[in-house]
Amino acid sequence: DLGDQVRRCGFDSSLGTFQVVEGSNFEVVEKFLDGQEDPMVVVSASQVDKLSKVLFGSFVEKLIFRTSQNVFIAKQEVKEIKKIGVCFDPVQDADSLIDQAISFAKQVGASIDIINVQAFDSREIYKNVFATEVDVEKQKNDYLAYQRKLVTAKFEEYKNKIQAAGLECGLDLVITVDKAPAENLLRHLKQDPVDVIFVEPHPGFMDTFRFNSTSYDLIKHVPANFVIIKEKVS
Repeated sequence: DLGDQVRRCGFDSSLGTFQVVEGSNFEVVEKFLDGQEDPMVVVSASQVDKLSKVLFGSFVEKLIFRTSQNVFIAKQEVKEIKKIGVCFDPVQDADSLIDQAISFAKQVGASIDIINVQAFDSREIYKNVFATEVDVEKQKNDYLAYQRKLVTAKFEEYKNKIQAAGLECGLDLVITVDKAPAENLLRHLKQDPVDVIFVEPHPGFMDTFRFNSTSYDLIKHVPANFVIIKEKVS
């Protein structure tokens, strides 16, 4: 039945193979993937009944956390990929995330938007920055503007690297104060949508099976297609 469905979808058998893996637990899938050289696993994830309730603790979660391959999570129909968003934090993410996004973009003929989500806790801002009682709100806004300027300057080198590879590149800084990063990214993507978002787990991913909080929040709550890039641990 699965073979008939694949043929009905017009799959060209010369482009790959079709195999059925049968087992009662995920270890069977892990063992199968360990013997493959494929750089990416593609899996669909339904938005029905809220992805945040379905994704983690599911087959999708195990693919993300327990395999070495990169994972493409298709939450929406994949049509034409023309713009790639790269959620990049130079403090935590390796430059290889940019390199892989460039390689992917070249293959599909897409442009790249570098997206940096800066999450601030207002209590920390007020505690560490504001020592006077004069126009506190203005001081807060000035501080956020200063942080935006610093991050923008830092990202120019990455933008130049992408443009040097012959790709169009935009730079978007999303600042959120006392809100979950996904909430502000959702608002940003409504104004400037992308077809797929690249994220990378925290460097300790392979040892601790844990995303940094921003990536975790985005994958759970942003209804977009994701490419999970896993940093290789030597």
